[in-house]
Amino acid sequence: PSDQRTASNFHPLEKELVFDIDMTDYDEVRTCCSGADICKKCWPFMTVALKILDRALREDFGFDHLLWVYSGRRGIHCWVCDQAARELSPAARSAIVEYLSVVKGGEYQAKKVHLPETLHPSLKQADKIISKYFEDLMLNKQEYFDPPENCDKVVAIQAKWDIINQIDDIVMQKGHKNRSKHFITEVKFQLCYPRLDINVTKGLNHLLKAPFCVHPKTGRVCVPIDIKTVDSFDPFTVPTISSLCQEIDEYDDSLRDINKPEDIANGEEKSIATKIEDYNKTSLRTSIEIFKRFVKNLC
Repeated sequence: PSDQRTASNFHPLEKELVFDIDMTDYDEVRTCCSGADICKKCWPFMTVALKILDRALREDFGFDHLLWVYSGRRGIHCWVCDQAARELSPAARSAIVEYLSVVKGGEYQAKKVHLPETLHPSLKQADKIISKYFEDLMLNKQEYFDPPENCDKVVAIQAKWDIINQIDDIVMQKGHKNRSKHFITEVKFQLCYPRLDINVTKGLNHLLKAPFCVHPKTGRVCVPIDIKTVDSFDPFTVPTISSLCQEIDEYDDSLRDINKPEDIANGEEKSIATKIEDYNKTSLRTSIEIFKRFVKNLC
């Protein structure tokens, strides 16, 4: 500190490439909850987002070391830890997140997805993933098209685009270009495609809760998510700090029950509990193993 005036400002040399997906960004398309609230009906939005981004980051960019983490409340985080990713400049990070961003526009913009006539292979793969979930998520769980006003929104998107096409045809004196060739795909993307916070990804000084932090409002632990079992991941079964303490106490109590009173009195109590790390006594054990495998592969 005494030499602080002798050096210029510090600059980060590297940082993981991170992505933040928050359920509140889906408020305009989810019907079950809003704000910080989530439920099992809307959580599949996170599942779809995870699968789309995981595939794109691995196959389109060649990254190998991706750690997906539940935020502890209403979203998920992705940590890309490849050395090449950690050394990316803000401009490169911004370019990546722009490449991955499809849903663009403010609250009062009806049409937020504009797909080119020829779909990029990455968009085709995203469409395949969305199609697997779309009917159950949007028609059954969200019942999105049941309220007339939501149907009107979809119709409005097509109607406005038709008007634009008609004006363009007249002004340019060309035939109809059929810019809505992928209209159904655009609707699916607008409802289900990942919604990213660009500022989180492009900044080198943006803080994100580390894995195994405890969310201050829910008390839930930010646990890693296994991509292989993401469909069965349930945020409501994630342990809280209080439940973990209870699990440890219950485990220790169960071992005390197997010790005879005379053994305890003679100092011969079985010391199994003291040899087991506390996390192995809890439901956090599986999450720790996921993280250990990730770190081992990274080394």
